[in-house]
Amino acid sequence: MLSQLAVSGYTLPLPTLPAETGRGPGRAQNDLLARLAKLSAAQARARVQLKEQSDRFDALYEEARHLAASPGELRELAQAVRFRELEAAAALMPQIERLRENLPTQKGNSNVPTIRSLQCLAEDALEIWISWLELYQNLQIRLYKLASDRGEGTVSPVFSDPDEAIEYLHKLVAE
Repeated sequence: MLSQLAVSGYTLPLPTLPAETGRGPGRAQNDLLARLAKLSAAQARARVQLKEQSDRFDALYEEARHLAASPGELRELAQAVRFRELEAAAALMPQIERLRENLPTQKGNSNVPTIRSLQCLAEDALEIWISWLELYQNLQIRLYKLASDRGEGTVSPVFSDPDEAIEYLHKLVAE
């Protein structure tokens, strides 16, 4: 059966992307172009890792679904995923914040093509890191939903609009 240890078998190491942007004092154009090439290659690798992590989480979900895990086991698995997400967030959030702080300072140099390219790469790095954390969150949601659907005869309602949800909550309160 699935255990909390199973999550570690489905997680990849976090993508490594340099968080610095812009041109530092004394950097030559050739140095900047070489850095741009390295950043581009790192981001291509990170995109591949992001896709692989998504595929692994899909496989974990499918395994949980096909093994007919109990609602309690699914909730435990979702909690284990949450724990791994918190570990990933602890590592990624400082990099995300540093990059977010550095991006606005480069706007004055946005007419320089290499600086513009670095800014695009920085924005792409943010997207990759945030998407990585969202993979954990989406898997948790799917596992909790599956646990709810497998509950003891009660299935979570699915609402097509907010009015249906409000009506359902009013009925719950009235009971």
